[in-house]
Amino acid sequence: MQRTRWQGPELRQIPELQQRPKRLQKPQPKQKSEQGQKSPRGTMDDNGGFTLIELLVVIAIIGILTSIGAMMYLGNRDKAAVRTIEASAKGAIADIQQYLDAYHGRGPFIVVDATGREICVQYDNPGTFSTCQAVFNQSNNGNVYATINDVVNYILAHHKGRKEVDPHSGSTLLFVNTTTPWTIALTPLGTSGISVVGYAESTTTPIFSYSVVGR
Repeated sequence: MQRTRWQGPELRQIPELQQRPKRLQKPQPKQKSEQGQKSPRGTMDDNGGFTLIELLVVIAIIGILTSIGAMMYLGNRDKAAVRTIEASAKGAIADIQQYLDAYHGRGPFIVVDATGREICVQYDNPGTFSTCQAVFNQSNNGNVYATINDVVNYILAHHKGRKEVDPHSGSTLLFVNTTTPWTIALTPLGTSGISVVGYAESTTTPIFSYSVVGR
């Protein structure tokens, strides 16, 4: 005989047999920091920012580093300008020597004028075989010299036509006939030579000095 399990209303009412729902835990509220509580020194505050003192320190460090970088840049620029002046002065000596040799021999020479055009210059009263036409097979077009000052002026115009400016600021010509910082001064030495003097920032102590004398 098959038994049947009895499930009466009394059995369903037994508390231990009833399915109990799980209890839900209420979320604990976050504890707020006390008002006015300061963050430890050297760390960010509660809002994720830095303190005023830390910002001032950072700004001061940036200013110091910027000043050091600017001084290093200016120093390197001055050194590069000095090297350029020395190299330009040395490079001009050979040409000046050629012009002076022509001057002493009352012969012609080729230069560039202030506009950048190549010209031939001859002595004011040349010999038959000492003209631009005889030596270079071209006309002098009225370009003549008579004194050492004329030769210096043609040399200055030559470098102006080549657009050579001072390597420090680029605001003045590189070859001039006055004592000017960051330039090369060309001045006559009596009636036989030309003085080549290069200056940096100071005009009392030249960085280059040489006297070119015609042969």
